[in-house]
Amino acid sequence: MDNNQTLICSEHQMQVQLIVLNKQLTKQQRLLCQQCINNMEGNYRFIGYDKFKQYVDDIQHEKNQIIDKVVNKKLEIIEIIQNQVDQSKSEQIQKFDLLQSQINIWKENLNKTKAIYQQSNYYQNVDLFLENGLQYLQINQLQFYTELRETLIALQQNYQPKIILLLNQLIEIPKLLQANYGIFEALQNEEISNLKVDKLSTKVEIKQMNEVQAQDEWCYAIQFDKKGEKMISTSSKDIKVWSFNQGKFQLIQKLKGHLDNVTCLLFAPQSDCIISGSQDQTLMCWSMNDKNQYISQFTVKQHSGKVYCIILNQFGDELISSSKDKSIKIWKFDPVGKNLQIQQSLKKHNDSVYSVCLNQSETLLASCGQDQQIIIWKRDEQSKWQFNQVVTQSIQDFGKKFLFLNDDQLLWMTSSQYNNCIQVYESKNGVFLENEEKTISLNGTSQQDYVSFPIQYSREKTC
Repeated sequence: MDNNQTLICSEHQMQVQLIVLNKQLTKQQRLLCQQCINNMEGNYRFIGYDKFKQYVDDIQHEKNQIIDKVVNKKLEIIEIIQNQVDQSKSEQIQKFDLLQSQINIWKENLNKTKAIYQQSNYYQNVDLFLENGLQYLQINQLQFYTELRETLIALQQNYQPKIILLLNQLIEIPKLLQANYGIFEALQNEEISNLKVDKLSTKVEIKQMNEVQAQDEWCYAIQFDKKGEKMISTSSKDIKVWSFNQGKFQLIQKLKGHLDNVTCLLFAPQSDCIISGSQDQTLMCWSMNDKNQYISQFTVKQHSGKVYCIILNQFGDELISSSKDKSIKIWKFDPVGKNLQIQQSLKKHNDSVYSVCLNQSETLLASCGQDQQIIIWKRDEQSKWQFNQVVTQSIQDFGKKFLFLNDDQLLWMTSSQYNNCIQVYESKNGVFLENEEKTISLNGTSQQDYVSFPIQYSREKTC
């Protein structure tokens, strides 16, 4: 009942004082004002209006609480879905814009190429014609088509992998719809009480899916392909290729070529290539042949020490490696032509560089090593990496693994057996500073951490 609502006697237009509890009377006859009470005859059961009003208000209050609990719970869940949709919409718009930009640049370069090759220099043609005669026309035409073909191939190798990457990222949109579908299904079945409103997904649980026989050789690294259908792992100097189906592994190939332990490897995102680094100081590229077997494509050696870490950018055209030789090498990787060209050598560390990582927008590169330094490198306008900052640390330790959570947050894990924690560094006005309040303590062991098996972070799920 509305707290401001006042019942009025229909006969005298005065405020109701009593309510007669007799079903045989009409609704208006049950409502009695003071004058009605004075004129009342007969024996009736009744209740005071104030007491009745309090009773109705109490019931309504309890009902409102139930409504708030049920409806607000639904609203909170829908709000989570809306926030995720808004975030995904913004991310997809950025990807579409970047995709459109790459397509437009490719078209612009093709039009420039067409304009250049369609130009005709009569003076030059006269000289060449007089010098070479009629065969000039055939020779010049052959050179023309050769140069044009090489130019077009170069443009395609530059832009095609980037466009394919962006298209693959856009294909991930159905995963958002699939995640939300479970919530809508729960809403429909009134299973609201079983949902955790503060998390979109259910609790992440790690379950052993299949037991694989242990190997006697050292395993420094494992990697899944983007489809989750293959896994590669190291086995001393060799690389094992596994098929992965319904939680079961099956060894399908063993790759031999390195002369010492393979320490790091990865799948190239835009091709069927595998890239590996080794204690033999080399990087190797493996590609799939017509028989669906990996073969050695090429080997490069620019490091003068063990290779500890390799990473690829999102487009898959820039490879970064770190080594015991104190350096970080920047490579241009061509996933189509399958070659690797050195672009830069970054030298600022005083000892082995164990790990490198890129921030989300790939404008910053971080490195850490045996010299107990975390160094931030920044990409300049010419896409060259330049030294930016040595990060101040409260714990002096030679951490071997770390990770950017986004553009402004960096996790770094201690390595020695005396310090067991993960430290958080955050960018303030372009400078990374330690946030000691966010330090994560780990269960202590008497063993040192190793560079293998880097930190993994899922942006889609939170534990």
